[in-house]
Amino acid sequence: MNTGTEHAFPVKEKILQLSNLPSLAVVKYQLIKALNKDNTSIEDIAEIIRHDQALASRVIAVANSAFLGYPGKINAIEQAVMLLGFDLVRSISLAASIFNVFASQYGNFKQMWAHSYVVANIAASLCNKVSGKDRSSCFLAGLLHDIGRLVLFRVISDTIMDTEVHDLIAMKGEALIQAETKLFQCTHMQAAQWFLDNLCFPEEIIVPITTHHSVRREEPHKRSADIIFLAEGMSDLICPQVVHDGQWTDEHQKMFLENGLVEKDIDDLKAIVEKEQSAIATFFDL
Repeated sequence: MNTGTEHAFPVKEKILQLSNLPSLAVVKYQLIKALNKDNTSIEDIAEIIRHDQALASRVIAVANSAFLGYPGKINAIEQAVMLLGFDLVRSISLAASIFNVFASQYGNFKQMWAHSYVVANIAASLCNKVSGKDRSSCFLAGLLHDIGRLVLFRVISDTIMDTEVHDLIAMKGEALIQAETKLFQCTHMQAAQWFLDNLCFPEEIIVPITTHHSVRREEPHKRSADIIFLAEGMSDLICPQVVHDGQWTDEHQKMFLENGLVEKDIDDLKAIVEKEQSAIATFFDL
C-alpha cells in the first residue's frame, strides 16, 4: 500500500462539514430540538422518526436487541422510545442516519458496521458482568466506535485509490493506526471525535470511541472506555468472520483477567452475538 504524504491533507474542516449534509441535518436538528425541550412527549419523538421508515425500522431493531431483554416484542416507535429513553433514541437515530449517509459501493463498509454492532452487543453484555455501567451508553459507543473510519473514507474518497481503501479496510490494530496517521495525518478515533462533537453527542459516548484501541489511564469515563476497549478486542475472538480492525492483545488479556472474567464468559458472549446474527444482517442489509 502506498502511504506516502501525497494524499495527506487537513481533514478536520472537511469532517466538520459532513454534519451539515441535508440527510443528517433534518434528523439532527429536529430530534435534538425536540429532545431538549422539557415538555417533549413520546408521541412527539415518534412522529419525527416515523417520517423516515428506514430510520424507524432501525430504532425498533435496536429496541428488540437481545441485550435489552425484549427480543421480538417491540413493534411500535412509541414502545421503542419508552423503553430506550430519549437520549438513546436520539443517538440511535443519528447513528442510523449516519449509516445511510455513508453507504458506499464498497461492500466491506457494511461489514464494518456489522462489526460495530457485534462490539455494541459485547459491550452491553459486559456491563452485566463486570461494570454496572449504563448498558445503553456502552451499546451506543460500541455501535459508533468505528464511525471515524467511515468519516475518513468519505472525506478522502476523491483522492484515494480503491486499492488503498481495500488495504485500509483489511488492516487491524497498530498497523491501521500507523497507516492512517501517515496517510491522513490523523486517526479514525480523532476523526470520530471531531464528527461526533459537531453533532452534539455527549462526552460519555465520545470518550470510549476515541480510546477503543488503547487503555485509558485516567478519568473521566474510564470504566466505559475500558468496556469498549475490551469489547473491541473480544470481537476478534468471538466473531472473526466479520471484517474488523480489532485484535486480541496482551493488554486485552490483562484487562480480561483483572475483571475476573473466565473462558466461560467468552462462550456466553459468543452465544449472545450468535443470537443477534439475523438482527445484524437485517440492520445492515447484508
